[in-house]
Amino acid sequence: MKVSRLLSWLEENYEKFRMSNEFPAILLLGPPGIGKSYTCRRLAERIAEKLKKRVIDYDDRQAKKILLTPDEYFVFCDLRLTEVEPTDLTGIPYKEDGATVFAPLLWSLCLSEASGILLLDELTNVQREDVISAVYKLILDRRVSFTRLNKEVLIIACGNKPEQSSIARLLPNALINRMIVIEVEPPTVDEWAQWMNSEYGDKWDKRCLWFLKEVQVEGRNY
Repeated sequence: MKVSRLLSWLEENYEKFRMSNEFPAILLLGPPGIGKSYTCRRLAERIAEKLKKRVIDYDDRQAKKILLTPDEYFVFCDLRLTEVEPTDLTGIPYKEDGATVFAPLLWSLCLSEASGILLLDELTNVQREDVISAVYKLILDRRVSFTRLNKEVLIIACGNKPEQSSIARLLPNALINRMIVIEVEPPTVDEWAQWMNSEYGDKWDKRCLWFLKEVQVEGRNY
């Protein structure tokens, strides 16, 4: 699927998922830097507008506000999986009354109360099996430890194929089979220029376009 088509496809299918009350996880596979994560953030804006909610980028300082009035917000939570420990996805264990319990994570509490998007970025670049196992459980059960995600939270993972990144890995079938896999194609130079014009107008250096056109014509690699 062309990256230029991705936003409208995700928007249309979010509405279908919402109507059917089933939210399967989605995996976006494509080269680095083509706009997969950016498209997910734009999707949050589009959905929030339709639902008449305020889109909010999760951080811990916003959590109290979200939990106070969760119906007002559509939460965009971006987790870079190459930077997390397993406990960042399962909660922190501690002892209480002689038993071990898990302290729920603040972001998971927000996504249990509010609708939103949980972006699991750089999934294919994770080299730790314990993190992959935690991601598998999260996607399979839609739970972070014992905290269940809101039924209208869409889980989207992003990654690269091994031939597109020197550190990308093949994912286990048990994980792939639990997701809708979309292979995202990079834009052409003209599509990229059109996007730059729509986003930035005249506030970008058009010499970049000339350079890319030259590279395209001469078949150079940089």
